[in-house]
Amino acid sequence: MYDVATYGGMIADRGRTSSYDRALRARVRPGAVVLDIGAGPGIMALLACRAGAARVYAVEPDDVIHLARQIAADNGLSNRIEFYSGDVDRHRSSREGRCDRRGHSWPQPALR
Repeated sequence: MYDVATYGGMIADRGRTSSYDRALRARVRPGAVVLDIGAGPGIMALLACRAGAARVYAVEPDDVIHLARQIAADNGLSNRIEFYSGDVDRHRSSREGRCDRRGHSWPQPALR
């Protein structure tokens, strides 16, 4: 997977992050339930909450999920984001039926 510096570079890419933010704001309605597949450090989950999601299920197989939990806590969103570690497919089927929106980003570093 990616290291923390690579995730940081993707988050710092304002064009990329703002595009995801605009897309989430356009599609996520207040009170929505969102499934974030391959959540990485949880930035999309935070943006979904900011867009109005009442609950986000964030699934990530890599150890970066520990950082994602801390970022959510630091932003006061631990009560709205549930993190699941491990195989994405194992968690996805149990959550998809309860979700209004599903999201996944291909976490490719910005080209420079």
